[in-house]
Amino acid sequence: MLELLFTTHYIEMTVSDKIYFRPRGSASVADIPYEDLGAGDGDETTEPLSITQRTDIELPAQVSVTYPNTDNDYQIDTQFSDRLVSSVAGTVSQVQIAIGMTAEEAKGVADTINLDQAIALVGAKLKVLGDYAELEPTDVVTAEDRDGHVFTLRLVKRTDTYPLLEFDAVLEDSSVLINESVTNGDYTPSGTVDVNVPTLWRLLDIPILRDADDDAGFYAVAKGDGTPWPGAGIYESPDNVSYTLDAAINTRGVFGTCLTTLGDWTGPRVFDEVNTVRVNIPGGVASSYTRDELLNDQSKGAWLIGNEVLQARDADLVSTDVYDLSGLLRGGRGTEWAMVDHGAAERCVMLQGAGFTRIVQETSDLGIAAYYKGVTAGRSVSGVTAEVFTNNGVGKKPFSPFDLRASRDGSNNITFTWQRRTRRSTRTIGALGISIPLGEATEAYQLDVYSDGTYTTVLRTISATSPTAAYSAADQTTDGLTPGDPVFVRVYQMSQIVNRGYALEQAA
Repeated sequence: MLELLFTTHYIEMTVSDKIYFRPRGSASVADIPYEDLGAGDGDETTEPLSITQRTDIELPAQVSVTYPNTDNDYQIDTQFSDRLVSSVAGTVSQVQIAIGMTAEEAKGVADTINLDQAIALVGAKLKVLGDYAELEPTDVVTAEDRDGHVFTLRLVKRTDTYPLLEFDAVLEDSSVLINESVTNGDYTPSGTVDVNVPTLWRLLDIPILRDADDDAGFYAVAKGDGTPWPGAGIYESPDNVSYTLDAAINTRGVFGTCLTTLGDWTGPRVFDEVNTVRVNIPGGVASSYTRDELLNDQSKGAWLIGNEVLQARDADLVSTDVYDLSGLLRGGRGTEWAMVDHGAAERCVMLQGAGFTRIVQETSDLGIAAYYKGVTAGRSVSGVTAEVFTNNGVGKKPFSPFDLRASRDGSNNITFTWQRRTRRSTRTIGALGISIPLGEATEAYQLDVYSDGTYTTVLRTISATSPTAAYSAADQTTDGLTPGDPVFVRVYQMSQIVNRGYALEQAA
């Protein structure tokens, strides 16, 4: 692999205390006067600067360079460099290079190889003392002969019998490395290589959509900002410096922005036939379903609008990528709290399998901000702007209880009762009977008693291990309440991981 670079980029390598890679064409690092040449260890008499020249017949008549032509869809092409004079007609030096180049670049490489071989026909041997011990192969030096002529030489071999040093050298001419080569560049590419588009992604700290996702993680959804998009990776970093791959997404998600504001809904878990919302989902397609399909399968027509999970019975195409959603089954997956106060231009995400993945985390990661990037396959992580995201473990948060009741005896002692819900899948029909999994390690609740309907001042917190709690008349009096008057409370199911779930708020 390195030899390919040596050939095309004119680099040489030597080994001494380290491995050094040096570019050809460098300036001389030492001037050796004639008086320092011809060192020996006896009475031998040798020519201090011994110059030799090989004959032209040792060189090929032609150099051919075969390479992938970047101007012709990387098809294999060959460029030639011919010697005008050669005693051995027909000899060809063939060089194959697996590096993409233009025709002009390959022609320049062929010419350089040809000229460099001709210059290197002239060689020399240099014998010097240890004063020149810093010299090593790949160095360029100048040496002076008896008549004061100066030769520029490149050292190619060193023989060390300190204090005597002997170098084999060849003539060096840096001008052969600079070629304005001209060749036929009339190529017409047969195809166009498209650049993969950037990735659009969303990180979703929302309730779990299936039992298999009951962990401390969160969801990610991604798609391409156009085509082609081969998929993407979701990368995470604690410091925005070092990133690791969390998950890969190979299918396109469907998400975008709400073009209208979804109206409030304070009714029960029935179809909202009053409100609609218009969504823009570039590149996505929305479908309509029957009422029974939505009631029998919570994944049908499922959307995330802002923070509310809902199901849309009807998806009417308005224009390209724009749909009106209506027949809405609101407040799904415990998001009743998000059915009011929707804002303009909220996020909308189709909660389907395509484009989704689960980023699994440890409990210790909850509540800690980290940096994330959605990176298209084949693109650089460093070229994507990071997004700061904190996973607060909404997927582990218990749903709010329901059906709060307060029964009073003759002394106005109150017994609160309620029904719990679960984040897990339930079964209410069938031969196996009703199954409503707890979904938590242990069953536990907290009930806050407030001073009034503003729900600002907590008078007392009552803990319970079953869906019932007692509030005596004496405790009501101690808290400043009048026994028999309405009591304003919030009830929470508890989680060992995220503490309180969502609240049931009610006067009883």
